[in-house]
Amino acid sequence: MSQKKQENLYRFVGAKIICGGYGAGERLPSLRRLAEQFHVSLPTARRTMEHLAKLGLVELRHGSGCYVAEHRQQERGKRISVVSVPFSEGQDRNLTGIAVSGVKHRIQELGLKMQHHFFHASEFNDNVLDSISRKSSGTILLGGYDSVLRQPKPRTPMVGLVMHNTYGGIFSVIDLDPVRSAELAAEFFRSRNKKRIFLIISNRQNYAFRELVFRSLWNLPGEICTEVSAPVAEFDPACGYLYVFGANAYHDALNYHALCGRTLAEEHTVLCMDGRPMFHYSHPTAMPTIALNWRQAGIAAVDELYRRLTSSDGTARRIYISTELHLEEPVEESTEKPGKKHSVKHTTHIPQEANHEPVHP
Repeated sequence: MSQKKQENLYRFVGAKIICGGYGAGERLPSLRRLAEQFHVSLPTARRTMEHLAKLGLVELRHGSGCYVAEHRQQERGKRISVVSVPFSEGQDRNLTGIAVSGVKHRIQELGLKMQHHFFHASEFNDNVLDSISRKSSGTILLGGYDSVLRQPKPRTPMVGLVMHNTYGGIFSVIDLDPVRSAELAAEFFRSRNKKRIFLIISNRQNYAFRELVFRSLWNLPGEICTEVSAPVAEFDPACGYLYVFGANAYHDALNYHALCGRTLAEEHTVLCMDGRPMFHYSHPTAMPTIALNWRQAGIAAVDELYRRLTSSDGTARRIYISTELHLEEPVEESTEKPGKKHSVKHTTHIPQEANHEPVHP
């Protein structure tokens, strides 16, 4: 119960500062008053203010009290940095664009400010991230930037969408639920009487984990799973093909059409576990896909960062978002369907000393 009360105090003061309820330089209620209001001990109230001071939101002045950080620090407390690959504005059939729309929506709801940085993976590194983290309260990375980061040491909380590496508990990471996705993929191929599956692999950590989970489920008598690298040289109608990375699926389908003038998914049993083919419906690259709601994923990224900024327990977490199988028409992600929710699965906290092995839901 005492932990919950401390959490309430932390959230109340932190959120009120971030959203502008307390002005820069304003003196906060005394520790004794806060302790009485939230029914916590005086030492607990003091520890809460000390933690807010570490975030740059509060200044502790000996003999005077607690004050909201001055203007420059206060602005820093309101700003969220968002990093993504470049994309065209209004490109609502682009995964990054859809995720960004969710991020913007939630940031506006919370009364925060957003600084958008555009970097291709080849342009991004530890030093760039460090520079960005100096100028904001927290950062959201939209895309698999853990493919280029090595030993990042950001100064503020981090959340990565479609990332796997937590870097020892520094990053919260969000991705599609690999277990549910593997279950959907197995059902898809079994319903089509496919026993042998070619798994088109990727060296990226989150995609490699999807492969691992699917192989563990593809284990009924007679079922065979063979790993191959993209591009696939030849397709066998008797087999199924599972792409864990949408870019590989797109290029193989494009090459297939260029070679024979036909659509890959119409002649072979192919499935993508990424969501990208949804945006090529009626195009030669279209194929069945397992996907999450990308707008909801963007919202979840902001919610997770906000939790880490305003909670006394700001530890990193691994979060999986439920997926669905889409066979024919693409799903419009720019708006949420009334009455339809995509579940978000939170796994256990990632301790600071943890290794980078997958955390199973």
